[in-house]
Amino acid sequence: MGVRRLLGTAAILALMMLLPGTAGAARHAPPRGLQVEVVSCLTGSPGVAKRLGCGTVAGAGERDSALANVTALAVDSSRMSVYATGKRNSSLAQLALGPGRRLAFGACFTGDLFGRSCPALSGASHNAVEAPISWPNAAAVSPDGRSLYVVSGAGFHSSMVARFARDPAGGALAYRGCLTGDLDAGPSSPAACETLPGATSRGYGSGIYEASGVAIAADGRRVYVTGSGDASLTALDRDPASGALSFAGCLSSNRTTRACAHIGDGHAPVLGGLGSPWISPDGRYLYAAASGGDTVSAFALGGASPLRFAGCISSRDDRRPCRQVGRPEGVAAALVRSSGLAGSPDGRFLYAGSRLGRIVALRRNRATGRLSLASCLSSRREDRHRCARTPASPQTNNGSHNVSLLAGARTPLLGAGGRTMLVPVGSLDGLAELRRDPRSGALRYRGCVTGDRRLSTAGDGPCQPLRTRTGNGVDSGLSHLTALAPAPGGLVYAAAWGDATVSLLRP
Repeated sequence: MGVRRLLGTAAILALMMLLPGTAGAARHAPPRGLQVEVVSCLTGSPGVAKRLGCGTVAGAGERDSALANVTALAVDSSRMSVYATGKRNSSLAQLALGPGRRLAFGACFTGDLFGRSCPALSGASHNAVEAPISWPNAAAVSPDGRSLYVVSGAGFHSSMVARFARDPAGGALAYRGCLTGDLDAGPSSPAACETLPGATSRGYGSGIYEASGVAIAADGRRVYVTGSGDASLTALDRDPASGALSFAGCLSSNRTTRACAHIGDGHAPVLGGLGSPWISPDGRYLYAAASGGDTVSAFALGGASPLRFAGCISSRDDRRPCRQVGRPEGVAAALVRSSGLAGSPDGRFLYAGSRLGRIVALRRNRATGRLSLASCLSSRREDRHRCARTPASPQTNNGSHNVSLLAGARTPLLGAGGRTMLVPVGSLDGLAELRRDPRSGALRYRGCVTGDRRLSTAGDGPCQPLRTRTGNGVDSGLSHLTALAPAPGGLVYAAAWGDATVSLLRP
């Protein structure tokens, strides 16, 4: 399996030029670019299983397979266990990396009684309405390996945190209950969740409405949940022995949140669409990007208060109390629809991705936590005077796929050494690789790989092709790539929403 290594060295090209009949081929040989090998994979798609030789998960071939519309990945500290959340089936799948670096399917759970492929959780309902897992958005494993938390909040505007006990040795899960901001899913309901102090009917204003992201403190004593629809960040105390959660406090720019302290004037959505929480390596600050607020915010952790707003950065002058940075026509203008936040291993830089085709580098003061703009990389033509640019994308033969190379970018993943960055790009059905300068934080585009023949060099496109490429990317294993997670030995786990597949990649 995998992408065949392309021979692109100067010596080989020179030799080809000397051989009869090869001069034209050499002249049009693609640049070396990004090379990716698929080491192993698991899928719910029979087409992917056949083309890539993947193992299959529960319900493979059905619309409600364990990996249907897989959107998020979580790994334990060893990176040998990986957990995948699926939207279509409101599911959680347990996977493991076994001998020979083969991905193996362990078990799955669903919150939807219409789902037939995975066992239903206690409190599951039809269409996962007010269920413990309801169109999940993110998951995280506690540092001690004894708990896993899944946050949901999309399909029926749910406000859920589901808790699982986890065997640290083998990774097996057992459902242990849920916490909710929705009174209709409270203790007297079939879901039987504990409710937050600010819980409301349907969850709006609870602090975790449309829960979008989760992060856990290094000591395992606090869990933080972003509420995209509530423009909020909620801190939950965690009992290390049982993994149980209880409300500690929250901050919000939405004045309808009754149990939260409020920032801003209550009108500008400073924290609107908040997600992708990232905790600094020293554990002193949490950062999150707000796609609806065009902001990146800092929160101080610890001390007398569980959360303290430490400021935000924005290109807009109506995002009070944010600090407006730079000129509207400068780098600051790229800080729009910010999402997909990731941090460098040394904690000096943060990177705010955007599905509009930009990545903004933010410099972080490790003493104060304060952020400042550093630079940006963009695939958008209008950014040519403010950001470093990706190469222009060549137009394919049929003229219909002149693509922006970072459009649809999701949360980036930095390599262990911090010198490379991989970005899942849904519009490419593939990955982009960026080089990073550890001193300045600046990014430089290196190349991309795709499962779509039309977007590959085989079809006059910009990206190196997967060996298993297809005419439109479907069944390539990378169709609509949504998430990446680190795996052992410098490998990478990749989730493909369109192909219902989780792959282990060697970049």
